[in-house]
Amino acid sequence: MPTPVRRAWSNRNWEGYQDLARKQTELGVEALDLNIDGTQTLPVKRAEMLELLPEIVPAIQEVTSSPICFDNPFVEFHKVALKHYDREKGGPPIMNSVAASRDGLDEFVELVAEYDMRVIVMASERFAQYGSAQCLSDRSDPPPA
Repeated sequence: MPTPVRRAWSNRNWEGYQDLARKQTELGVEALDLNIDGTQTLPVKRAEMLELLPEIVPAIQEVTSSPICFDNPFVEFHKVALKHYDREKGGPPIMNSVAASRDGLDEFVELVAEYDMRVIVMASERFAQYGSAQCLSDRSDPPPA
């Protein structure tokens, strides 16, 4: 049986998002993480995300004053989400997350400054000889196959 949020996404009915935001707020969360990337069983195209963010962000802010933590690796997601985020309702928005290895890092930093955001900084990635790598151990990465 699909979850309320999956049904909400599929039906373009944001009540599932609102119900989840309401419940999490009642439980005392300090921020709500908004990640609408797809999964293996529910593909979500980037264009869909960008098209629907202007509806989802205000819908969530209708039912809670908790700040929203925007969680997506694409800077365009954050640009669109932040345009529709009402700081008067939720306080400073949060960016989840920034890592030195992220594509478009300069644009992310500019958004943080422009919107006076709080930021989650990731120390889970590092620069390696053949690109970026996860910080799983202190050993060097083997070359790619």
